Amino acid sequence: MGLWAAISEIFPNTLHQRCFMHKTVNILNYMSKAIQSKAKSDIQQIWMSDCKENAEKAMSLFKEKCQDEYPKAVNCLIKDRDTLLIF
Repeated sequence: MGLWAAISEIFPNTLHQRCFMHKTVNILNYMSKAIQSKAKSDIQQIWMSDCKENAEKAMSLFKEKCQDEYPKAVNCLIKDRDTLLIF
């Protein structure tokens, strides 16, 4: 976070994108081992999307699939939606 503050000071118009690899690990920590492989694949569909619209659709699909059983995992993803989906 200190690096982002320094970059913002020098380049005030720079947008910051969160790292999807670290976010994926954090999300999977809230899920059972049995579903982690499938969930990881679903998360990859978000960051591998060719445009922001498709990434948003993939994120919404992940939320629909997991909200009931893994609300903490979904919240972990959704709370950083804006910084994850900077294209």
